[in-house]
Amino acid sequence: MTDPQSGMLLDVGTSTYRPPEHLRRFLWARDQTCRQPGCMMPAQRCELDHTVPCPDGPTAACNLCPFCKHHHRLKHKSNWAVTQPIPGHFIFKAPSGKVYVREPEPVLAGFPTDPPF
Repeated sequence: MTDPQSGMLLDVGTSTYRPPEHLRRFLWARDQTCRQPGCMMPAQRCELDHTVPCPDGPTAACNLCPFCKHHHRLKHKSNWAVTQPIPGHFIFKAPSGKVYVREPEPVLAGFPTDPPF
């Protein structure tokens, strides 16, 4: 995936369902916690979920995010809708219609930040 204006490489996906180790570490650093609004479960203790289900969506940073087990189930078994219009920026629509936005967190000092490829 490249930036349409600059041509800069933003992400390299994989053809597998399960994210490789370097991609998991990148997502842990980028997102830091479960992305469900209000949840502070550390990303390392979460499951990585495809925003657009695989195989329609890539196994790439632009289409993955951490959810704790509870919120992962909630996403798949309820009417919550999640989109990721920009990598790391999440928009949640609750069953009530209320919209919540989760922006990327500042990177913590000393946290491993390998590139996503």
